[in-house]
Amino acid sequence: MATTSTEQDVSLFVRKSDKADTYYQAVLNLLSDGKWHSAQSIVQEIPELDKRTIRTIRDRAKGAIIGGQAGYRLTRFA
Repeated sequence: MATTSTEQDVSLFVRKSDKADTYYQAVLNLLSDGKWHSAQSIVQEIPELDKRTIRTIRDRAKGAIIGGQAGYRLTRFA
């Protein structure tokens, strides 16, 4: 019986924790108000972040965060 990647997620390389991992929850907390937040406003609230790290956090959120011209927002409020 073969297992698919959805049944078992095995990574060949262990990813080290980085800035995106460290501030992931802080960004979720910031976006929990249901409003759109620009990357610039997120950086003002969390100065340790930059726009690239915010995009990485969005990508790692697996659909929980959407991004567009208006900025970033939690999907559940879209």
